[in-house]
Amino acid sequence: MYSALFTLVFLGLGSLTAIMSILHYGLVKSIIVAALSLITAILMHWYNQVEERVKQIKWQDETLESELDSILQCWIHKPFPDF
Repeated sequence: MYSALFTLVFLGLGSLTAIMSILHYGLVKSIIVAALSLITAILMHWYNQVEERVKQIKWQDETLESELDSILQCWIHKPFPDF
């Protein structure tokens, strides 16, 4: 969940930066901010795909699988997991 909270902060900052750059600096710098926001969105999409693949990992060893399941459940259901 830390990554989700971290992402929310960056989404908010990106939106605020985009609005302020449009209001104060005009079109050229706004395009730069939009391009950086697009790069951030692409990275977040890639990260989400990797996160989904990690959730689907199956282990041969039952101990490792139960530990991974415990970590994933903590990660999904608590805003600040206590690993």
